[in-house]
Amino acid sequence: MPLIIIEGLDGTGKTSLAQRLGDEYGYGIAFKTRKQVTERLQELNVNINSYHEGVHFLNQWSSIGFNAICDRSFISGVVYASDTNEKTAEIFNYCLEKIEKNKDDVFFVYLKAKDETIVERDKSWKGKQQQLQNKRCLFNNIFNKKLGDFNLLVVYTDDKSKNEVASEVIEWMNNIKMKLK
Repeated sequence: MPLIIIEGLDGTGKTSLAQRLGDEYGYGIAFKTRKQVTERLQELNVNINSYHEGVHFLNQWSSIGFNAICDRSFISGVVYASDTNEKTAEIFNYCLEKIEKNKDDVFFVYLKAKDETIVERDKSWKGKQQQLQNKRCLFNNIFNKKLGDFNLLVVYTDDKSKNEVASEVIEWMNNIKMKLK
């Protein structure tokens, strides 16, 4: 029941990669959708937003198991949260526990790009380099400190076509799968 989680800043190519991997492997793609909040979130008195819908998705995945690709996940929930607090940390740790139980089936792809590339691809970031730096720092901290023991590939998407990025990820996925068998 492989779960491929694609993360990175806006404009790094996550959605394009998710669509290509979905075509390659025939997996469903989980995008941000409007779903009901889970009982766990209600217990925490947390407002519903797309970040928390990721928790619902992980609950379903870890309970019944299915092949899927996530175009963003609970990690983006932390990075893009308007404020990081104790509840945010608790939800992050809860999600991490869910995927740790099936660690060999979880594949993280972290897409990175320079500020100039991101601004070129997503004009809404123009003039917001400090915000980009802050979010990049959060992503890097999470991947370096929390996810180092997972199957993880970092891909720099600057000067690469969508097909080149997808080929790099597909080759890595195929090599990892062979090692896991």
